[in-house]
Amino acid sequence: MSLQLPRGGNTALASVLGAGELRLRLWLEWGGDSPARPAVDALLFMLTASGQVRGDADMVFYNQMSSADGAVLLHKPELTDALNRQAFDLDLSRLDPAIEKLAICLSIHHELGGVTAISQLSPLQTCVESVSGARVLQAGLALPASDETAIIMAEIYKRNGEWKIKSVGQGFAAGLSALAQSYGIVVAEEAQAVPSSAPVQTPVTPGLSIAPAALYKPPHDGFGEILVNLNWGGKAAPAPPPAKAGLLGGLLGAKPKPPGQLDLDLCALYELSDGYRGIVQSLGGAMGAYNTAPYMQLLGDARGGGQEAYQGETIRINGRFWGEIRRILLYAMIFEGQPNWAIAQGHAQIRVKDELPVGVRLNQNTNAHRACSIALIENVDGKMAIHKRVETFKNPKELDQHYGWGLRWTAGAKD
Repeated sequence: MSLQLPRGGNTALASVLGAGELRLRLWLEWGGDSPARPAVDALLFMLTASGQVRGDADMVFYNQMSSADGAVLLHKPELTDALNRQAFDLDLSRLDPAIEKLAICLSIHHELGGVTAISQLSPLQTCVESVSGARVLQAGLALPASDETAIIMAEIYKRNGEWKIKSVGQGFAAGLSALAQSYGIVVAEEAQAVPSSAPVQTPVTPGLSIAPAALYKPPHDGFGEILVNLNWGGKAAPAPPPAKAGLLGGLLGAKPKPPGQLDLDLCALYELSDGYRGIVQSLGGAMGAYNTAPYMQLLGDARGGGQEAYQGETIRINGRFWGEIRRILLYAMIFEGQPNWAIAQGHAQIRVKDELPVGVRLNQNTNAHRACSIALIENVDGKMAIHKRVETFKNPKELDQHYGWGLRWTAGAKD
């Protein structure tokens, strides 16, 4: 009898395959699709510890049916009137050691007609077979009516040296492009910078009514460590002749720097449950604290334009104290180099334990604006709501005014 895994449930693969066995066949099965004009495809992403692919080669789908290391092989779909199914053969022992998670997904090409949303695929399930062909695990998904056109069906991941499988069932209304970009795949038709003439979004105020990009309930053991990472690349453009210093002296009084690698800083405005507001940033050494207020800490300052700039900067948020935090506004600063967000190629990622990372590309096509919001994280009745916000401002004081934080700003510089 096979193990029935509920949505969100997980189990060790050894418990269903046997100790030491790392080979399996994983089936995705769905109804509702037309065998004559199938619109659903299976795909798999091979992810490192950062939750990202290393490149296009880490995606297995109908145009790339196997991984370079031979650990993943996608079979052609089997189409019937009652049920469509497609299988991956997996040999986890052959995976590159850098790969720590496999995300197994379905995507709908709604332009083909017929089925147009994941909610129309019933039944919908993930199944695991052992090398003997015995079905040892099933994970069915019942989804409410929605317009989602891509879904993460399951994840196979390494935890404390042990391979586990989890039934996920997370959908994406924006489809395959949003799913792929969350894992670091660049989708050509959506890789263009946002035009500078794009409509300006309305200011954010406490208690957002718009739907968040992600809403998480706290696990039984709390949120734990929440990681925010900012990466970037790109060379700075030559600086124009220096202009008169304005109210904030360019970047809070910073002097012009010679052309070279752009230097970005990851920053956070925060408001605690008692109403206290402050900032975490490398400027002025306001690095925060993890186990005491404000319960978030900046891990160093990646500068200099070498390899460290591509490793980026990280803020740790202590989810054990989530009840002490009311809201956090994450933003990036171009501290060094002529500001140009399209050139900066900034990409942020917010990682909550056991959840899909939330990726945010800072791709605004704006110049002379040094600050760019990333996301607003709010405590909503104990849940965590993450709202993506990609808007640029001349300086952090303008960003503060836009989001209604009300801090006092003075000139400052790095050592």
